[in-house]
Amino acid sequence: MVSNRRLDPFESARTIGLVVITLVAIGMMLDAAAVGVGLSQASLLSDIAARRPFAQVDAEASDARVRLVAILNFLVFIVTGIVFLVWIHRAHKNLTSFGVSGLEYSPRWAVGGFFVPFLNLIRPFQVTREIWKASNPHPDYVNAMAWQYSASSPLIGAWWGTWILSGVLGRLVATFSRDAKTADSLLSLTYFSIVSDIVNLIPAVLVILLIRAINERQEQKHERMKSFWEQRSIEAEQAAG
Repeated sequence: MVSNRRLDPFESARTIGLVVITLVAIGMMLDAAAVGVGLSQASLLSDIAARRPFAQVDAEASDARVRLVAILNFLVFIVTGIVFLVWIHRAHKNLTSFGVSGLEYSPRWAVGGFFVPFLNLIRPFQVTREIWKASNPHPDYVNAMAWQYSASSPLIGAWWGTWILSGVLGRLVATFSRDAKTADSLLSLTYFSIVSDIVNLIPAVLVILLIRAINERQEQKHERMKSFWEQRSIEAEQAAG
């Protein structure tokens, strides 16, 4: 049986997770705003492409709205990414408080894997899967490596797959924007950007669900292990008495 050794302290990731969720929600609102200003931009570009009359002031205002939303979206994305990595570090560090063995990654490497070119296409998925499995709320007190046989969640694959898709679409938008000079090409780019903004909403929703689920699993596991060892301590004291 796993010994009642002194484990690293557990610290709930719920608070930092709530901050991430709030930032993701703000990002979703900005994506929705981007869709709105994109549709307005598309309407204006359609008039230009069809050589219908338009007001220059409307064109300038539309460009300003698009730029503003893009800048705000980028800033929120950067902040969200930083806080999300803080959450990943906290959630992974909690695994050592559960007394599990056989972890493939450390909390630092769990974060560092996001920055290694090419490796970051798969490592975040693997790290998140390890966090999920090792946070199984039904601890095995006999086998410290039993978590490795726990089921993963399709939510992880769905989140990471749609995140990759979102990133690819974003890169394509950036690439196409360099050559978009005419009204017709700008109109096509605008519609493509709208599709990209809509797709961005999918991994955003999934990561919110994922963060909530992992936090819940970790807190449940912590409470069950705490109760188990407290009961064992009481039984040991009674036996000694």
